[in-house]
Amino acid sequence: MAQAQITEARWYHYQYKPKLDEYLNNAYVSITGPIMATLSYISSANPILEKDLEYLESNPDIIKWSSTAFRLQDDLGTSPMR
Repeated sequence: MAQAQITEARWYHYQYKPKLDEYLNNAYVSITGPIMATLSYISSANPILEKDLEYLESNPDIIKWSSTAFRLQDDLGTSPMR
């Protein structure tokens, strides 16, 4: 997540406009979706299973696309074109 935040900071600092695929590949991580899914699992599962953690580490589509949707919704809230 820190790397995703640094990437966005660089884009902002250098006034770089990323291509859509660059933006989306970075955005779902920087909104903390994968981290929140893992933390939710760890705090609720008893016992914690290694195969479940491996699944979460694989960045499943359900986490990627829901995180992307949340990020785009968040971006709409701060968009100057509102």
